[in-house]
Amino acid sequence: MMKQFTSKRIFVGLFCILICSCFAFSFAVASNENANCPCQGSINDLKYYYENDPKFRNLLTSAFKNMQHLPAEYPDDNPWLCKNFSHLVEFLTDWCTFLPTIDGSHDDGLKYIQEFAWFYPNVA
Repeated sequence: MMKQFTSKRIFVGLFCILICSCFAFSFAVASNENANCPCQGSINDLKYYYENDPKFRNLLTSAFKNMQHLPAEYPDDNPWLCKNFSHLVEFLTDWCTFLPTIDGSHDDGLKYIQEFAWFYPNVA
């Protein structure tokens, strides 16, 4: 049990570091695949590791297979249920090009951060 707990924490930590690194270097040269996305180089790196590193691919596949429903007090369910790696790539591309909007004293600046947080709600 402890090994599984530790593996999950390590995976989530490494995954979060990878995602943060992708966005820290988001202004790298974009590939021709999606020239409008300044994060495309980092997203391509993520796709490369998913396609070429069986351990990384298995960890992500397992993460998607084991997504949990959110507690009943949340009005919407986990947005990552029934999703896969291609959805993650699309999500990251959208997030990279997202510009928050302001309506009076409200904004949607946390939209992608909040949604991404549901990727790992039960890891602690």
